Amino acid sequence: MSPSSMREQLEQVRRTRFGQVPRVRLVGRALLRTAESTATPAASIATEILVWAANKWPGLIPKQAFEGQSFDHVQAGLNLAVSALPDRGLWACRFEHLDSETARTWVTEAVVGDLEKFTVFGVLNIASSSRPESPPCTMPRFLRTLLDKHSFWDGGALVLSAPTQVTAAKDVTQLVELLRSPERRLPVVAVSMKKDGTYSVSANALARELAGIAHVASVTTDGSKALSDALGNEWSLYNGSLRTYYPGFTEDSEWARHPLALSSRIDRFEDDQGHGPDAFLRWLKERLFEVSVSPSNSLTQFPDFLSVRSAALADPARSHDAAARMAALEEQIRLLEGKRDEWQALAVAYAEAEGTAKQRLAQEQAHKAVLHDALEKLRAKGAMPSIQYPSQLSEIAAWAQTVLAGRLTLHPRALRTLKKGTYGDPGTVAKALELLAYEYRSMRIADPNESESARKAFHNKLTQLQFNLARSISKTEVGDFESEYYVEYVIGQKPRQLLEWHLSKGTGRDERTCLRIYFFYDEDEELVVVGSLPGHLTNRFT
Repeated sequence: MSPSSMREQLEQVRRTRFGQVPRVRLVGRALLRTAESTATPAASIATEILVWAANKWPGLIPKQAFEGQSFDHVQAGLNLAVSALPDRGLWACRFEHLDSETARTWVTEAVVGDLEKFTVFGVLNIASSSRPESPPCTMPRFLRTLLDKHSFWDGGALVLSAPTQVTAAKDVTQLVELLRSPERRLPVVAVSMKKDGTYSVSANALARELAGIAHVASVTTDGSKALSDALGNEWSLYNGSLRTYYPGFTEDSEWARHPLALSSRIDRFEDDQGHGPDAFLRWLKERLFEVSVSPSNSLTQFPDFLSVRSAALADPARSHDAAARMAALEEQIRLLEGKRDEWQALAVAYAEAEGTAKQRLAQEQAHKAVLHDALEKLRAKGAMPSIQYPSQLSEIAAWAQTVLAGRLTLHPRALRTLKKGTYGDPGTVAKALELLAYEYRSMRIADPNESESARKAFHNKLTQLQFNLARSISKTEVGDFESEYYVEYVIGQKPRQLLEWHLSKGTGRDERTCLRIYFFYDEDEELVVVGSLPGHLTNRFT
């Protein structure tokens, strides 16, 4: 058999046998809790879910289910199951049904637990289909109903199905507290007002679609100004832009972790499913639903239906009846087999997603390399504009972004420390950054044949400008000063980086005459990353 005919046979097998294997996708996940002072019993939440199920499948939810008892209903294309452990304050359901319009199976699981001081409620939506297209990002309607009827909290703020209005200083204070809260588990999507009083996307529609998945805030022009005062311009939003603040936000976070979408980008947004604000809203919704089901999401730690059902089947009350024990074991095996099939399909889906992400990353890196080469050619031809060294510290950030782009970047923390700086010679600061961007970087990227000449060129310039280069602190010495010497960094391969080097000029502790620039070099991106300037960072001597 020739190789070509073998490939044809294998392709035929893939199309006819494996092409129809259902693909399981986690669509969305939410985990919410009540406040300690206004705890809602698990039974109240369970009742709301059962009312939804009874309306969706009339006559199939038995009366005893509303009394807290377990039940199962199985028929072609429809499996309804509830497991209750009243003595442990646990209730769980799993509803598996065929989509009425497409060849797709939906599985909705919900688990409710009464803890000592509050109630926790988790819901997971899963879709299974043999078709290649992704399922719509949607959560069961009972989630929005529960948010409207009961009070659930995240990071000290209510989780709502409507946007929070941010119009005054008080509103901004509450928003900033939510953004900074270490207890926050949901993203915050903030939409700003345009100059004409309109918005790029509808905050109301966004909040409705993301109920239980994310907080949504509608920020007026005055609110944007107050937010800039509270967090700085680099973390605010303005004139129709939209920013997503993910959990773990601090003012020292890397920008890429909490992306900003300008109004112009939203208006011009285009993909293979549409263009404009509606397409952008759909794309953003898909990204946030993906985050909700990410394996790294802490919401995955909550018990699922299988664990509750297994505990119910293992109830000691069944131990005296051999037939009941055998039935319970058979049910556990069936559930585990079903779960195994789901996770195998999900593993395939994650592998495919990883391959797509790697391909996209390679394309972006290739595109970046092309742009970088074009920029270097312009510099070599003298086509870049001649720009004077800045005369004020406040001008350095814009100067560096224009003149040193592609070679050196100022980390968000550096922008904040720069604003507070008192160093008296902005031109010297600019020359130091220029030295790092050109001679230092050239030394780091030089080929072996050119490394010695590049090293000499750097040290000659270093001596000429009377700067000193030294390690700032080691990983073993950083100790109590970790928060000062480590920065978040998601562009490269490591999420946190040590500011291991510093360029200095002057001695003593007077920051008006003493310059310190702390940085690290990203070898993957061939980029100098400045994390703090122009003053000292704390160490064991200070």
